[in-house]
Parts: sequence; C-alpha cells; structure tokens
Amino acid sequence: MCSPYTDVSYPAGTTVRGAKFFAPLAILLFVSCGFADLRSVPYTTVPERAYAVLHGSYAPVIVRFGAAMIRSEAEKLISVSFREGPVSGDLSWDGSALYFTPSVPWSIGLQYILSLNGNAFAEDGRELRAASYIPFYVERSGALPFLNSFSPKDGSSVGVSPDEGALLVLEFSESMDRRSAEYAFTWDCPGEKDFLWRDDDRAFELRPKEKLNPWTAYHWSIGTGAKSRDGIPLALKYEGSFITDRDTLIPEVERCFPLAPSGPGWVETGGALADGISSGGAIGVSFTKAMNRESVLRSLRFEPGITGRTELLGDTSIVFIPEQEWARETIYTLIVSKDTQDISGLKLGEDYKAFFTPDLPYLDLRLVAVDSYAPFTGDDLVNGNCLRIRLSDPLVLRLSLAFSLTLSGAAMTEASSRISLTPFFPPNLPAIALRSVFIESADTLSLEWEGMLSGSSETGHYYRLFIPGGKGGVHDGGGAFFREDRYLYIEVLP
Repeated sequence: MCSPYTDVSYPAGTTVRGAKFFAPLAILLFVSCGFADLRSVPYTTVPERAYAVLHGSYAPVIVRFGAAMIRSEAEKLISVSFREGPVSGDLSWDGSALYFTPSVPWSIGLQYILSLNGNAFAEDGRELRAASYIPFYVERSGALPFLNSFSPKDGSSVGVSPDEGALLVLEFSESMDRRSAEYAFTWDCPGEKDFLWRDDDRAFELRPKEKLNPWTAYHWSIGTGAKSRDGIPLALKYEGSFITDRDTLIPEVERCFPLAPSGPGWVETGGALADGISSGGAIGVSFTKAMNRESVLRSLRFEPGITGRTELLGDTSIVFIPEQEWARETIYTLIVSKDTQDISGLKLGEDYKAFFTPDLPYLDLRLVAVDSYAPFTGDDLVNGNCLRIRLSDPLVLRLSLAFSLTLSGAAMTEASSRISLTPFFPPNLPAIALRSVFIESADTLSLEWEGMLSGSSETGHYYRLFIPGGKGGVHDGGGAFFREDRYLYIEVLP
C-alpha cells in the first residue's frame, strides 16, 4: 500500500512560493494505489500519408492502435468520404487494428478522405484524442478526366440541322469509355441520335437523325457516371444549352398560278389564277423559301373538295394536278395550311386562301348544215328557232352538226344515239327513222333520217331536233357538256 508519509521533493532552487505551485501538481500525479498513465495511445493508418494510393477495388482502410481499445468508442472516430458525401462500408477488427471495407468498389482516381476525429479510451484507461484528415486515391492519383471544350457554346443560336449548327461536339481531356459516357449523356433532342467518336475516343459528335424543332431551346448534360478508358469518373457534371433560332424568316406563299400541260411537265399559262383555270389545267403554288418536302406535299386542300395529287416543281414551288375535271361555274377556295413548314421547320402560321372559278367552256353547237343549204350559225341556233329547208331527196334529210369542241370517238358515238329528230306538227305526221351516221371529223357529226314529209302551201310540216344537255347529256368525253338542253325546229317546205 502507499505510505501516507511519502516524501515529496521539489526541484533544486525552488522557493517557498514555487513549492506552493508544485504541490497541487504533485498531488494530481498520485492516485490511491499508484501513478496515473497520461501517455496518449499511438496509432498508424493505411493509407499512411496524405495522397497515398491504395490498390484494389475493395482495399481496406486500416487504423492500427497502440493499445487494446474500447471498440465501440474507437469505431466512432473513423469516417471515409468523397466529393459526393460519406462512403458506406463495413467495420471489422483484427486484434487492435480496425478495418473499413467499402460496400461498393472504390472509384479509380477519385480522391477520398480518411477522417479520424474525436476521443476514445483504451482498455487500460489511456485516452486517444484524434484529429487526422488523410486524402488518398485508389489505383491512380492525379487529375480526373474533364471536359476540354464543347460546341455549340452555351446559349448559342443555331439552325435546325447539323449543317446549320445543330451538331453537338464534346472534347475530353483523355480517352473515354464509350459505353459509360453515352449512358451518362442526356439531351432533350427528339428521335434517335448517332454518336460519332474520334481522336482515340477523346471526342464525340452527336448528330440528330431528324431536324430539330425551330425556335426551341435544347439542353444537354453529361454526369460523373462517364468514365475514362481507365475507369476514372469525370471530374464534374457538365451542362449546356443552345437555341434553334438562327432562322427568323417566316415562310410565305408568294403566288398561286394556273398551269397547262406541256409534254411530261407543266408550263405557266401567263394568266392569273383569279381569272380561271382551263380544262385539264393544274395549279402551281410558290413560296418565299425552300420548303420541307413532306410538309408541303400535304399542304393543300380545296373547298369544295376535289381529288388530285401534289408534286414538287422545285425547292420553293409545288403543283396540284386534279384527277377529275373542275366543276363549271363553281367558286373554289384554295387553302394552304398554316402548318406548312420550310426546311428549317418554320410554319406559315396562318392559312393562305386564294379564290378562283374554273374557266371551262361548255359544249355547244357551232353550226347546223342541211344538205346543200348554207350552214345555220349564230343566232339561227338559239333554242326554239325554226330552220326552213327543202328536201334534196324525197323523204330523206341529211343533217350535219358541228360542235364547239372536239369530241372523243366514244363521245361522238354516244352523241349519235342521244340526238333525236321527231315529228312535231301536225300531230299526225308519221314517225321517221335514223338511217345512217357518219363522223366527218372530231367536231362534226352527220346524221341521215328517212320518212320526212314536205309540207304544203296550206300546212307546214315541223320536226323537232333535240340534243340533251347537262352532265348527263351529250359531252366531249373530257368533262365538257351542253349547259342546257338544245332544241331547234325544222320546217320542211313544199
């Protein structure tokens, strides 16, 4: 046991006043049964110094204590972190050595920090006061890969196609792992995109397969999931944007014009669409800019509707070719859709409308010739007029009808069966019969009837020539027809 009479010596030269200072200190150095051990608990670490490099995806961080520690307290001292926050891992002991093993593999080249901070006690009562911060790497130290440059510059104005600036290029400080970089890259560009790597995978170009929308802001980013060829993550997340507003000129309809067929193509008639369009004619529409093919080919519609097809005449013009005849005496409205786009994707914005009435002639009689008589023309052929003739041959009337338009062969044959000549007055005139038909030319038809009777000085004999009109009547085979029924009276003189 300790003696209560233990001798306490003071350093040489100590005065009474000095003795008063050392006395309390001497008392604190004693405990009831011996001296208190105030030595600090030593420790070493792996990594052993700042910026050391560990090797292995799951290489442990180790703290070796110089004494057996109270483990629950010692475990509170250690933490490992990196730029995104704490690293999760498992703690284990091997004697007086504490091991930290990461839950997921270390990232190569990324800087981590081992922190030992706080107080803990050894089993023998000694205290460890730690305040260490040790940065370290795994497999490789030094700079992380980064983005050297990119284009277009952030906030740039570009066109809607790669040729007009919509080509994204990223250049890195070192060769990249293609798969991780493409996976870490995002771009709010519609449709599929092609990555074109170059310069030993130090750069890639990104070409959209479809044109971008005009006047639209597009954003891109590449995150730290992108790794170098050595597996080192990108130093930072990079972002950028650009706007497809380089083209500011809205397309417009320049003019609409009638076209006439010319060989395999079409030529302008020289007239205005408002003045009408001829039979078999088409309509051309020109724009102030080069237009998007798919958009412009479906840009037209008509009221009332008419079937047809639209073809390109050039970069700035189209032609509408009707597949049926235009309706006569009908006011058409040609409408170019407001959604029609130019090659940049800019739209008209408003429907364009043009009005026209087809300038299509009706079929009519040009002349009527009876035997050797001078032809009847002009006002002689007004409906209801009476043509006075004498028969060259008894009982036979030879009549030639010349039309204002040419008729197809089938239309001429059909006309011969539709035109009629019948007794009109007196009512007891005998019936007559069509004896022969002869097509003199493409516009002239000859008909011969028999059974005609000449009139007398007391009584005239009248016959009625009738040609049915309207769409169901005599026609030219190309859409032209008589505006109305045509009828004339023939008086056979004595």
